[in-house]
Amino acid sequence: MSMPSRSERFVAWLIAWRWALFALAVAVMGLIIYQGAYRLSFDRSIENMFAPDDPLLVPYRQLKRTFGGNEIALAAYVDPNLLTAQGIERLDQLSQAMQDVPGVQAVLSLTTTPLGREIINDQVLGPAFIRLLEGFAVGADRQTAAVVCMLVPEDQTDADRPATVAELRRLVQAHDPSGVLTGEPVMVVDGFQYLEEDGELLGRTANLLLILTIVFCFRSIRWVIVP
Repeated sequence: MSMPSRSERFVAWLIAWRWALFALAVAVMGLIIYQGAYRLSFDRSIENMFAPDDPLLVPYRQLKRTFGGNEIALAAYVDPNLLTAQGIERLDQLSQAMQDVPGVQAVLSLTTTPLGREIINDQVLGPAFIRLLEGFAVGADRQTAAVVCMLVPEDQTDADRPATVAELRRLVQAHDPSGVLTGEPVMVVDGFQYLEEDGELLGRTANLLLILTIVFCFRSIRWVIVP
């Protein structure tokens, strides 16, 4: 009787230790997932939404170097009674709430002028401040109010930018049904969120199709588990 070859002994060893090797593979896979997938982070910047050779990036980077970047989120809503005591009080409450959100450096609205809530009572300076901020903190219709939120740059704060944007959006939408939030930081956060959601959907769909293909071709649940 001939002695088994080295390859035959190796195959026999694999068969004998198949469950231990399977457990080891599962443990290694879990470690890889923990070290990789759950610690994976994205550089969430508007530059990464364009190709490296996009001609628009040159003037944009020059703008950031000159003026320090555009870390502004604009909250806006429509209030027919904006320039009344009640409307100004509601605007002031929203402005203060947004000022307290982690990651917000400062806010600008009609009520953050030196006159504060008295902007509608001062017959001299009030109209001047309103005209000065028209098109920026108040619409030409005098019914659209805006709260300009200047955000702390991400490299200067521990505040989570997506959480900051989510809280600002929640505040303005809870304040008024017409409330919206816009601006470059909002666009970047929403854009990467949609990309991640689409990527997860694509991954789940691809895995499902792969499983169905393997089942159809091999007719074995074992070959579904192994890959």
